[in-house]
Amino acid sequence: MSLLTFVREWRGRYCTVAGGAGRQCVDLANQYLAELWHLNARQLNAVDWATIALPGMTWVPNGPTNTPPTDSLVVWGAYPKESIGQAGHIAICIEAEVMWLLSFDQNWPDGSPCGLVLHDYGGVLGWHRPAG
Repeated sequence: MSLLTFVREWRGRYCTVAGGAGRQCVDLANQYLAELWHLNARQLNAVDWATIALPGMTWVPNGPTNTPPTDSLVVWGAYPKESIGQAGHIAICIEAEVMWLLSFDQNWPDGSPCGLVLHDYGGVLGWHRPAG
């Protein structure tokens, strides 16, 4: 399955994985891992994804000039300016530039189904990018 097919399948819908939090950003991230990477779910808060290794992916800390490539899982820490709490946020990168990134999110804003969101890098800790 391609990222575009995944977005088409889930856009405008709610995603809850077995054992997941229910309609949360981590549910969508876990569904993405299952469908595109054939990996098992991680039962973690979004912010904690910054501390794990994912097979086939490399962790890249956010910096002033780097950007996540398409298919990366972007991880946010607490960022009150954007109402991101201690649990953080996670989304799938669609396209990125130095000042902005377009991602596929769930629960952004709170309670929203899966959809495309334009973000700045406020609160971004880094991303898991496809290795290679």
